[in-house]
Amino acid sequence: MDKWITGWWFGTHRCAAWSAVLVPPYCADWTPGGVGVVGASYLPGLCQTAFRAELYAVAYTLHQAAEQDVSIRIWTDCLGVSARYYLLVWGHKRLNVNKSNADLWSWILQSVDRIGRQRIAICKVPAHRKVASATTLYEAWLFFHNDYADRAARFANQSRPQRFWDLWERHVQAVFAADRIFQQVQALHLAVGRRQVQGSVNCETGEPAAEPVRQTRVFVPRFDLGNWDGRLMPKATRLFGSTIIQRISTWFMARLAVGNAEVGWVTFAQLYLDFQLTYGHPGPLRVRQRWVDIEQRPYITAETYSFKQKVKWFRQCLKHLWKEAGVTVAMDQCRPANSAIQAFMPAASLPWDSYALAEVERWLSRHLADPCVRDAGALSSLPMASPCGSMRVAPH
Repeated sequence: MDKWITGWWFGTHRCAAWSAVLVPPYCADWTPGGVGVVGASYLPGLCQTAFRAELYAVAYTLHQAAEQDVSIRIWTDCLGVSARYYLLVWGHKRLNVNKSNADLWSWILQSVDRIGRQRIAICKVPAHRKVASATTLYEAWLFFHNDYADRAARFANQSRPQRFWDLWERHVQAVFAADRIFQQVQALHLAVGRRQVQGSVNCETGEPAAEPVRQTRVFVPRFDLGNWDGRLMPKATRLFGSTIIQRISTWFMARLAVGNAEVGWVTFAQLYLDFQLTYGHPGPLRVRQRWVDIEQRPYITAETYSFKQKVKWFRQCLKHLWKEAGVTVAMDQCRPANSAIQAFMPAASLPWDSYALAEVERWLSRHLADPCVRDAGALSSLPMASPCGSMRVAPH
């Protein structure tokens, strides 16, 4: 079953509509005709956007397919809808119920569960293309039915009752009036600001006073290995266990870049992933107020704890080890030079191996749907990293 869906909206004060049409499959002797409108109406609710109209059409169409238990191919000219669909259904992205349009995405995912994702295909068609511009019969088939769905949505939008248009007209007038008041208030504030700036003069020279220079925070890296050569530290060994401290010490000494390597900021999340890619080990776990090693507690499942919690425990272990070993490491809440992690996170200044950092970034790019920004919430659902052969280190 091929279904074409579309959404339509107009003007500064949006009123959106949608449509879904059932079209005959493409064949070599195709001619226009045989198209049926499955559904077309104006978009319900206060949110009237083109994206939501397209999304509503997809949700409606999938619901009808689920009711009839049929396989379906949907054509849409909205790239955002098709891309987000495949991320949610086939990718690693999860639905955030607090985001916009979550109600429609929930409806779509319910229909997908009923139909089966293998029986659904959502295809992208070029938007707003004239049939006369087609260079092949197949393109003509695409452009004709997309335009047909657009016209069905446009007619549905124009078929609203007269009382709606009366209310809409009053709404437009109220919006314009509010906009004029806003512009007047904005102009008043700008005039007051200009007058204040022009009135701020230096009492000695009579010239306009210089604007104060905004101070930006500077993160100063600092690292000194001291006399530590990687040997086990007795207090850290008793607290965290000899196996974990041996591995962390060996891994840390192997990753420090030799020579005059530049000291840079590396987040503890990157360090923890580096350790996992080296050993495939979750690091120290805190269970019932005691530090345990999962190899000595095989009944403990490391996946029970979130990625951010395990990073926190790993950071505590590193800080304890550095303090006892006399290693000087500057630590701060800053943003690393990394495209996958763009949030301000706890980091340490280290002369770290560049290949290891690149390998960690490649792993993050494969497991993050979007870059980690703001509160670093994208890291919470990261899985355990399997050991990588190129990240192995020689025993100390």
